[in-house]
Amino acid sequence: MRFIFNFVFFGLLFFVIWKFFPDAFTTLVGWVSALYNYLHHLFQSLIDNVNKATETGEHPVKQTATMLPFLFTLWKK
Repeated sequence: MRFIFNFVFFGLLFFVIWKFFPDAFTTLVGWVSALYNYLHHLFQSLIDNVNKATETGEHPVKQTATMLPFLFTLWKK
């Protein structure tokens, strides 16, 4: 019920801003567009960095493989 109320309320709110305050609406749209472009660029660069790291073909050493000699030194009968 709250979701439906919020959907209608914010829909009417943005309609009123668009209808009676077009400059403010244009500013809001510009801000959202800039935020979207920033987040899109951030995630795209993150994905590109991960892809570059995986393209090298070298697999990182697993933590259990490096921990086994240490664990065997601690385990005494």
